Amino acid sequence: MKLNYSIESRDFSVTAPIIEEVERCLSKVTERYSMLYTDVTLEKTPNGYHTQLSTREDTGPVAIANGEHEDLYASIGMARDRLLKKLRRSREKRRDTARHQSEGLGRVLAEAS
Repeated sequence: MKLNYSIESRDFSVTAPIIEEVERCLSKVTERYSMLYTDVTLEKTPNGYHTQLSTREDTGPVAIANGEHEDLYASIGMARDRLLKKLRRSREKRRDTARHQSEGLGRVLAEAS
């Protein structure tokens, strides 16, 4: 699957190894979830690095995840892990809502007959 993303960095330049790490992390997300687009923001902070991943799943809302660590690659990994967790929770909520709606429809149809 082709990765659709953009990278923005503040206070430092993005090198080829950083791009490779972002692509590696995003490919782990797209293995489980089909994405339309992901914005990656990398920022140097006084205590290390801050990474923000903002993405939209095909059938769901926008998910935003952040990671902060003194190591840039660790902050990217933390943001990825948090994004996976948010997407999993969002998918579970949609499944539960759909199941409850179909159960309610079944009851209504049973009562009508």
